[in-house]
Amino acid sequence: MRSRMKGRRRHRGYSRERSESHSSDTSSRDSDMEGRSHGQVGSKNRSMEPAATQEPSATGSTLLQPPADNAHPTVIPTGTPTMVWIIGHSYVFWAAKQAAVRPMGLQLGFRDVQVRWLGIRGMKWEQVFPEVLNASRATQVPVVLVIHAGGNDMVSVRRPELIARMRVDFCRFPTLFPALVPVWSEMIPRSQWPALERTRKALNRVVSHHIQTLGGGVVRHYQLEGDNRMLLRKDGVHLNDIGLDIFLSGIQDGIERALFLLGGGGGRTSL
Repeated sequence: MRSRMKGRRRHRGYSRERSESHSSDTSSRDSDMEGRSHGQVGSKNRSMEPAATQEPSATGSTLLQPPADNAHPTVIPTGTPTMVWIIGHSYVFWAAKQAAVRPMGLQLGFRDVQVRWLGIRGMKWEQVFPEVLNASRATQVPVVLVIHAGGNDMVSVRRPELIARMRVDFCRFPTLFPALVPVWSEMIPRSQWPALERTRKALNRVVSHHIQTLGGGVVRHYQLEGDNRMLLRKDGVHLNDIGLDIFLSGIQDGIERALFLLGGGGGRTSL
């Protein structure tokens, strides 16, 4: 009888120890799995968080950062000025002349930045890529490329065809300049374009979305939208001095955000 009682006690003791051991192992595994789970979620959240916000600024410029695997590397040697190109039709041509007489000058007030203006009056979209290619053979290549073009094509080129051309060219630029941040300056309404206003808005919307998917920036020119006749010259096409000042402020903002993506260099000087 005593032998049986002792056997039962030993069995109960073993069962209790085994239960406690099993509970400890389970708790350890749960803790380990929870730690791994939190680590995975944290890593995923970090990879999905944008480094820059998409909220429009006062001048209407937005800029997105590309995913980590497509991020633009900062390849600018120390002491070398950051090259920024601004290319486009007569708006860019006249904006350069306006910038030259402003206090911040043709460099738009940026430090350690060299701004190159490529304004060609009457420029069509088909000229943009060849002009950039030719210019790149003679000087330091850009890391920020601002483009304001396409408006002169809306009368002669159908919208789907023009959008297709623009998409193709914007995808070709990174093959020339791997570290490039493209900035698309949206088309501005003109008083002589009432019949093309829907086309302009649709084109701006599609191209802007495409640029953002490439990790580039968009200058929206909110202050030049709507009835902007007071900001145009008598021809109803070109911006007057006030309009050019607003246009330049938007371009400055777009460049500043692009430089932020490249590491924050080349900030503007204050007056």
